[in-house]
Amino acid sequence: MVQFPVVPCTIRQSSGGLLTMQDEGFGLSVCIIQPAGVPGEQEWTIEQKLGDSIALKNLKHNKYAGINGEPTENSQIVPTSNPFEFKVEVADGQHRYKLYVESDGQRLYMDYSMLKIYPPQSALIPASFPGQPWEFEFLE
Repeated sequence: MVQFPVVPCTIRQSSGGLLTMQDEGFGLSVCIIQPAGVPGEQEWTIEQKLGDSIALKNLKHNKYAGINGEPTENSQIVPTSNPFEFKVEVADGQHRYKLYVESDGQRLYMDYSMLKIYPPQSALIPASFPGQPWEFEFLE
């Protein structure tokens, strides 16, 4: 079981983009963008759940990264009021993990959405589309 420190962190893709919860003028969204300098939008707390499951809570907006409804391929990651549980898969390197949910016997990984829009959104992607692990940087 993976244990995470109880301190805020940033969650980064190999491209340098950070998991971000921001208000683009038409409501909150979860996207993956370069460091923006807006306090709290790109900082998360990890809530440890049962087994290797976690929930990600944004510091600024006090909401969780999750999905609405049942998880399916390319379900968009959105802000939710209640904790949404992702399972943790250890990847290569220190503090590098893949986050996924199981649906209909397959793993769907949190990664860049297949929809090519700006800012790049995060979504659940099937394992057949190999994504990059997330690097967790703890702000101690």
